[in-house]
Amino acid sequence: MPIFLATWGGLAVALIFLTACGYGPALALRPMLRFAAPASALLGVAAITLGTLFGYYALRWPLLTAGIAAGIAALAVSLLLIWENRAEIALREIAWTLAGLAVAAAGFAWFSGAAAILLGEPALLYVDGTDHIGYANYAGWMADHLATERAAADPLVDYPNLPEILTRVDTRFGAFALLGLASAVTGLPPVFAYDGLCAVLLVAGIAGVAAAFARTVAGFALIAAALFLSNWFELSHAGFLGKLGAFPMTLLLVGLLLSREGGFTPLRLLLITVIAMASALLLAAWATVAVTGLFVGTMIAVRTFFERTLDRDRLAALLLTGLSAFAGGGFLASPRMGFPVARGGTSILNLLSTTDIFGIFTRVHIVFGYVALLLSAAGVAYLLLQAFRARDSVSVSLLFWPFILPGIFFITLRGNLLLQFGGILFPAAVAGAVALLPERLALRRANSVLPLLVFLILLRAPHGVAAYLRYTSPSLIAASGYGEAEMATIADAAAGRPLLVDLGRDVHAINVVMVELGRRGVAMQWTPEDFHVLNGGWHPEWTPPVYPAPAPLRLIARDAPGARSAASVTPHFAIVPNNG
Repeated sequence: MPIFLATWGGLAVALIFLTACGYGPALALRPMLRFAAPASALLGVAAITLGTLFGYYALRWPLLTAGIAAGIAALAVSLLLIWENRAEIALREIAWTLAGLAVAAAGFAWFSGAAAILLGEPALLYVDGTDHIGYANYAGWMADHLATERAAADPLVDYPNLPEILTRVDTRFGAFALLGLASAVTGLPPVFAYDGLCAVLLVAGIAGVAAAFARTVAGFALIAAALFLSNWFELSHAGFLGKLGAFPMTLLLVGLLLSREGGFTPLRLLLITVIAMASALLLAAWATVAVTGLFVGTMIAVRTFFERTLDRDRLAALLLTGLSAFAGGGFLASPRMGFPVARGGTSILNLLSTTDIFGIFTRVHIVFGYVALLLSAAGVAYLLLQAFRARDSVSVSLLFWPFILPGIFFITLRGNLLLQFGGILFPAAVAGAVALLPERLALRRANSVLPLLVFLILLRAPHGVAAYLRYTSPSLIAASGYGEAEMATIADAAAGRPLLVDLGRDVHAINVVMVELGRRGVAMQWTPEDFHVLNGGWHPEWTPPVYPAPAPLRLIARDAPGARSAASVTPHFAIVPNNG
């Protein structure tokens, strides 16, 4: 209970601070934003992401200093904009927003932080995917080094190797910086600050995207419920921190660019530019430009067809957004970082049995997958037809690509893209359906749109509920939850002596050990098998090094042969003399 309360309190404080940093800009974006307060935390994330990176890279400040300065500056600008737009303040909206954030913080303190709560210490549930540790590795490097201090690749020293590579080839520096900042503020190592940051981004993202597209409280509630059941929560536990931050940010950007109300004033364009840059820095400029271009470009084209007039202001805003994303995301400085790396496909069977299509649950049984696929496709097709009949260019743009792209990904066997970008397509389809609902929601006026929308959201419920049950499972956490005390125990047992890591090619255990013990300065040697697991993907040309002297201790899995004679045993590991 004390850990739960501490986690809840920490999340609530972080969300309230982010809301304060973003409320002024949200007011300035009215009437584009019907609900300013719920969107504020996500806007605060954008401001602090951009400000922190500016301080760290441009001003060469330490990461914590840059983050504190960004927070102070964001809060000061927000207060100024609040004063300038004080007539727009809605106290009732602020009250229900803060109450909602408190409730959501309590929920995600458990959903995202169950490992820490059940293990009784700062912890990470590390079971699906492996990128959590990559983010933590680079975030830790940023927190401990200035931007001018470059990591150097060395097969004998493991901890700097991934930061050296990512500095050259990656684009997700906003996500790295946020995790490093979360680590510095909380005093937790980045590995154990990961789940808490995910909880903040989930709550801010759900509230912000619902606010971006909703025109009524009912519409807000429908979108928020759909996002709660979307694959965002799964993405967080699968290690997709960049997407978890960028998907909501990009959808917020799309919502603003599609808004039917308000004009593109210089201040609003400036704020939209900040959001575009933050989105690009959390994932990649090409992703921000592709998503906004598909949805907003389609809206402009459809509106031109319906009304026989070109929306030049919206087109100019879209072009400005694209240029800002590319510039802010580093494309102009390093063009090769602006494009994705091609990935291989997957089998049709694997695609059908493991992939979300329109955000539906398809893992339980292949037959249910086919049925749900057909129902979802038919439902979105019907909604798209209704949007065309209503000559609603916004709804058409939001529904068209969720209907078309899954089919393209399916035919081309891009199951990985379909799985991940369901985090864009499912929310967009729900937002498109909500846009079809009347301002005064009533069943007799909503016709078939409302019940169909509710049905499509409920179709996602089995998967969503299964995900929340999976990642709070005590048995899963006992098997795959790594605690801070466990890493400290190993470091203390090593007592300055090198360890030979022999973990039988267990990639999760190897990654945790490398980052956490490497961060603590423990000297490590590796068996040839584990060395290739750790370095083979990034440095296939490396061969296992010849160490000057064999390590006196061997780190093995707790259930490995020989663990019974261990001098030190933890929930996952054992330390034995290295007699080999």
